[in-house]
Amino acid sequence: MQNLDSYISHLNFKAQIGQDKIVLDILGPKYNGTFVDIGCSEPLSISNTFLFEATFNWTGIGVDIQDYVGGGGETWKSHRPQTKHVLADALAIDYAKLFEENNMPETIDYLSLDLEPPDLTLECLMKIPFDKYKFNVITFETDEYREGGQRRVDVSRSHMEKYDYKLLGCINRQDDVYVHNSFKKA
Repeated sequence: MQNLDSYISHLNFKAQIGQDKIVLDILGPKYNGTFVDIGCSEPLSISNTFLFEATFNWTGIGVDIQDYVGGGGETWKSHRPQTKHVLADALAIDYAKLFEENNMPETIDYLSLDLEPPDLTLECLMKIPFDKYKFNVITFETDEYREGGQRRVDVSRSHMEKYDYKLLGCINRQDDVYVHNSFKKA
């Protein structure tokens, strides 16, 4: 690769506040990675995981309660064939079972959590089986600037610390970025 900065400038970033670029900065241009995108929204626009599937051949799971593009997930199947799209209430899912049924590795490269309203994101965080699975990088939407934001920040950060995650920072008072302490960049 000639120049990493030049290479990165030609990538098709889609995330709303740069989550995909930050994850790429942390993990590097990793091929054949894995992701879980809870609150995945649309398959192509404002997607935190589109870049990884389209450019780096990642596979993963996308969860959302709403079919933003219609067709019962057909757009996901046609444009994101390496993503298992789950159209369901994120709070009603048994994540350990979902990960096992989809042959997710015990170490998953990226977890994106972004539900509305933001208190649901915190509730969903508590359902992730961190005792069985770890994630190299996590972006977790706290929406610190919205009502109840400081409580979400305090509770989520305390929870993540228990599972050996290091807080790298917060993007625009919206998303906390974590890296698991065992992660070593290749």
